[in-house]
Amino acid sequence: MAITSMNKLEHRIKVVRMKMQNLWNERGYTDETVLKVSIELDQLLNEYQRNYLPNSNYQKEKIG
Repeated sequence: MAITSMNKLEHRIKVVRMKMQNLWNERGYTDETVLKVSIELDQLLNEYQRNYLPNSNYQKEKIG
């Protein structure tokens, strides 16, 4: 089975989410590293929404 771009992005989201959760547990939610990883996760989720959820609110706002 070929790994698609969507599968790669889903995997990256899963890995970064786990990284953020581990850092959160170790350092707390106000730690600078936790915040940076949170931003990275947000960007990945936004990319997923833009590319793979065409009926999302993001697309409706962008078009209309």
